[in-house]
Amino acid sequence: MVYLVTLKESINSSSELRILEWHVREGETCEQGQLLVELESFKAVIEIFAAQSAVLRQIRVPAGQTQALGKPIAVLSDTADEELPTDFARLTEMAVEYSFM
Repeated sequence: MVYLVTLKESINSSSELRILEWHVREGETCEQGQLLVELESFKAVIEIFAAQSAVLRQIRVPAGQTQALGKPIAVLSDTADEELPTDFARLTEMAVEYSFM
């Protein structure tokens, strides 16, 4: 299964968050409870932990860049060899939302 990592609007009162650091590299498996990424708002640093074990397939927003809430920051999948569509619209259509609040 493919998962889009998105940040829900209820995570913070900011309209966007800056990616401070990815703690898992593309292609690596993150275990449930492992620190995945650190984000920064105008109020605080937010740590996001993996809700389940999965492979980080694609980082869509690198460290140092910002992303609006509700937009994807990464793509995860159950296995490293799971096929990902090259068309982002198709990826969005087939992915399960993996959101953080």
